[in-house]
Amino acid sequence: NDDEKDSEKEPSTDLKPIQVIINWMDSFQDDEKIQLLCLQSLPTILEDPIARLLAQSDGLASIILHNMTAFPTHSLLQLISFHTLVVLLRPLGTNEGMVHKASQLKEKANRSCHIIQISNPSNTTHNKVDNFNKQQITPNATVTSSHCDGSYDPFWEENGVRVMLDSLRRYSHDRYLQAMGCWAMVNAALYPSLKASLLRLGAVYAVTNAMMLHPNVEAVQFRGLFALINLVIPVNKNRNGDGSSISSHVYQLSRLTILAMKNFHTNKSILNRGCLVLRNLSLNPAFVSILAKTPGCIDMLLHCRSVCPRDALVQRSAKTIMILIQRVTDNDAIKISNLAGSIGYVGRANLNRPGPK
Repeated sequence: NDDEKDSEKEPSTDLKPIQVIINWMDSFQDDEKIQLLCLQSLPTILEDPIARLLAQSDGLASIILHNMTAFPTHSLLQLISFHTLVVLLRPLGTNEGMVHKASQLKEKANRSCHIIQISNPSNTTHNKVDNFNKQQITPNATVTSSHCDGSYDPFWEENGVRVMLDSLRRYSHDRYLQAMGCWAMVNAALYPSLKASLLRLGAVYAVTNAMMLHPNVEAVQFRGLFALINLVIPVNKNRNGDGSSISSHVYQLSRLTILAMKNFHTNKSILNRGCLVLRNLSLNPAFVSILAKTPGCIDMLLHCRSVCPRDALVQRSAKTIMILIQRVTDNDAIKISNLAGSIGYVGRANLNRPGPK
């Protein structure tokens, strides 16, 4: 019958557009053009939370990561793959750009320390940092303990993170790809399993390398600081839990953070993110002394307080860091004074000792 033939030719209406695209990508894995066309359409489609949930459950991330390894020399495909991962890893059920408390630091011993963790702003097509000026964190920002959707647990963390970092190393001089890669790490670091892999495989080095190679690129500095906010947060019950992963990078992290804030000293978004990086570093008492020795740290914190008088988060973070640094400085001064006193006492004792006849 003609009706039966027509029904066979018509595609199934049960499939959502995101599922159709995933099927195409899975069926034509070796066709670079088809993969690129599909990737270009995904960021817009994934803006819909329902489509994003379907893509997460159908394993879209694995297909994207396969494309990044199958076509390593196609820079545009790598860039769009990172952009798709940005949206795919975006938290579900929360407002983006909001402040989060790390859910694993809720024990009574840690109630006095406020952990800042941020999901990236909902901007999908523009790399300009100016678009985020209106989305700064305000004192009325909602605080929540749920920083990612509980139904989605990425199982590709080890190999997937390695693919992401390899692409960043391969295109280290591509400022657009570096900015997008750092943006992808902002959301990836919201998942404990992915964050552990990022820290273990060298994500901090990848971010600092991007910031060093592109010191005057606003988007790279902004995305890099954004990624560091989530990467340097301690995640274990012990407040020093993550210290071993970043301890060798602390001085470089603080120096690059202050340099970015200095180069873009009029950009309130970068000043805001820089203060949050320094605040999260200061959560580890061992790192406070390093911040105290970083040139320009206090001056930049004072500058942030003067430039952002209505940003409660900046005001609170900068003030807390300066108090901690002052305590460390006072303790060091006391130790030096005690040491000088003991040396003087020993010297006087030696002078009073009778010499040889």
